[in-house]
Amino acid sequence: ERFFLFSNLEQFLRSPLLRHFIMKLSCRRLKECGIKAVIFDKDNTLTPPYSFAMDHRTESTVRLCQDLFGYDHVVIFSNSAGIHCHWWWCQGSDDDKDHLQADAIESELKINVIRHHKKKPDGLLETISLWPSIKEEEVMMVGDRYLTDIYGGNVYGLLTVCVRIITEVNDNWGAIFVLILN
Repeated sequence: ERFFLFSNLEQFLRSPLLRHFIMKLSCRRLKECGIKAVIFDKDNTLTPPYSFAMDHRTESTVRLCQDLFGYDHVVIFSNSAGIHCHWWWCQGSDDDKDHLQADAIESELKINVIRHHKKKPDGLLETISLWPSIKEEEVMMVGDRYLTDIYGGNVYGLLTVCVRIITEVNDNWGAIFVLILN
């Protein structure tokens, strides 16, 4: 089994929409190919939905990525944790106003959670800007959702990897519906 890697929107739209588990990700090979940073989605990519416990199938891959790319270059971007928008004109919400969820996730998962003002896809630009010496094409976005994770990564020129979801249990109905359409 392999991951399908999408480097741009055109390729994404033409590629088969197959998903594989994150543990199959070859971090060493990706580093050899020039990847220098990894952005992981959290829910149903690293953890079951809305959980603070990493799925046993993802832990070793995340730790290997941290070893290879550096702890500060492997992060979680979550649309529910780490977001705070206090301006009326800002796209986003107060889902995690005081970053309590982000702090708890970092404590439990031992991986940095990006604090951001916009949700995916637009918020990914904030994340990329944290690494000024790294080009967009040297960043990999790993997620389970085509309409946020993969689309967002493709819009900003990231290498994108779509993984099979961990579970449908506790996932929101909208995400399950879109998954069925895929």
